[in-house]
Amino acid sequence: MWSELVSARSAVVVVTRWSGFFAGGKNYLAPGMLCPDRYFWMVAHRRVPLIKADPWGLPPAGVQLPGGDLAEGYARVNHLYNGFMARMVRPRLQRGGTHVVWLDADGKESVVWAFADVEIPADGLVDAESNAAAGTMLRKGRVYLAT
Repeated sequence: MWSELVSARSAVVVVTRWSGFFAGGKNYLAPGMLCPDRYFWMVAHRRVPLIKADPWGLPPAGVQLPGGDLAEGYARVNHLYNGFMARMVRPRLQRGGTHVVWLDADGKESVVWAFADVEIPADGLVDAESNAAAGTMLRKGRVYLAT
């Protein structure tokens, strides 16, 4: 069983899905707890926390979506992660923790998550949301795709 997990990338899913410390029934998506910037950082490292939500509006509380006033920020990160997770096979952490480069299944640079503005040779990278070329500068809070 373990050899199947390792060969099928499933081990990454098993390891990266365990964030049980968020499962205590409390909503951690809040500015004083887990703000959108920190959530971006966690998701960029495939450390997706369990999140309490009730989108169906069941009694007694009614509809409860995580994030409150910041829900759009969390949703943006979720959309990026869901859109590019399949391309994120092996992480390459960078000196200083300014960004993480993910390699695809072929070992080629595929996705870059930036945690700070950093000047690097970024030829061949495009912003995942605007489709603009990165040039020589990665911007904080942006995701880039290798072309």
